[in-house]
Amino acid sequence: MKGINETNEKQTKNKQKTSNRENNMKNSNSSSIESLTYEECLQKVDLLLTKLQNDNIPIEEVQGYYKEGKDYLDHCEKLLNSIEQEIVQLDIEAIGND
Repeated sequence: MKGINETNEKQTKNKQKTSNRENNMKNSNSSSIESLTYEECLQKVDLLLTKLQNDNIPIEEVQGYYKEGKDYLDHCEKLLNSIEQEIVQLDIEAIGND
């Protein structure tokens, strides 16, 4: 029983360390992602896809790449929505000036 409990405690500690590391990376990534252009985000996603084509990637890394890619794509969507709003505003102004 003692050996099992020690193993469980080690696994729990490792999961906590991984979770903390992922949260720290996500916080630092989100601020750096916000500064990227649409094209830069797409390049980052393309690099992630290239990495994912490697058959020797541990599943933990695949999950991290997925989350990172989602962050990039979410930022792309945000940028596109912003541009769409600007175009709509320009259309409204153009109609008002006619």
